[in-house]
Amino acid sequence: HLSGPFVTLRVRDARHSDLEDPTDSLAEMLCGKSDPGRHQTFERYTLATLRAVFFGDQSSLAVLRTASADPAVADVASRKLEDFSAQGRVY
Repeated sequence: HLSGPFVTLRVRDARHSDLEDPTDSLAEMLCGKSDPGRHQTFERYTLATLRAVFFGDQSSLAVLRTASADPAVADVASRKLEDFSAQGRVY
């Protein structure tokens, strides 16, 4: 098991095609219609994670810490988020 920091979350009612920008009609036919709101949720938390990991960005850490209160997020798990901001450490 890895001991470092991590964050995982599940976007409520997400479809595979929600991650794609742009997506295509075949993906939507096979995986369900994409939704711009769900795409924005994925984008918000993905960028917050990257900014926290690579830049130690405190506002991004705050976004991650409050993800469980976001109605668009079905569930979230995290560990050692404060380690994302440790100087000189990249995971």
